[in-house]
Amino acid sequence: SGISAGSRLGFRGTEALGNGLQAVFTLEAGVQSDTGRSDQAGQLFGRQAFVGIDSPLGMLTVGRQYNLQSQALTDVADPFKGGMAGSASNLAGYSVKRYDNTVKYVTPALRGVTASAIYSFGESPYSSANNRAYGATLGYSSGAVNVSVSHQRKNNFILASGTLPAIDMSARNTLIAANIDLKVATAFA
Repeated sequence: SGISAGSRLGFRGTEALGNGLQAVFTLEAGVQSDTGRSDQAGQLFGRQAFVGIDSPLGMLTVGRQYNLQSQALTDVADPFKGGMAGSASNLAGYSVKRYDNTVKYVTPALRGVTASAIYSFGESPYSSANNRAYGATLGYSSGAVNVSVSHQRKNNFILASGTLPAIDMSARNTLIAANIDLKVATAFA
């Protein structure tokens, strides 16, 4: 059930609104094809579930979506594109790929330069700071060169319970990813 990439069922669409605006949506469920169960801890659309607006000024989306560092790792640094045993995500210490309750903005490319920002609202019954995340990416892609710098912060607090103290397991990561097409081969870093 998905060695290189999990099986999935998804729906994606756009609706022209005029003046260069489009409404967009994606609903994507991971499915274990051998059992029919959800592949993302029982979530119906556990891969992605977002809506947004795409315009000449960029795309703004809200919902469950890939975080920026995961996208930079998969799209720029990984020759396996996040699949198979050689996936770069096996080397990265922080493995959360998707954030819930997320607002994401992606600029259009301007002379090969793009920028993205993400903010994920914390969702916990006891703390709005728990699971809160934010980050930004700056990328350049032109001709044979593709470079991306991504930074993110993800709060992960384990609250005190009885005699156990509170633990802060938050992550702060910066990733510099690149690839260059040498015509006979592509080098990834």
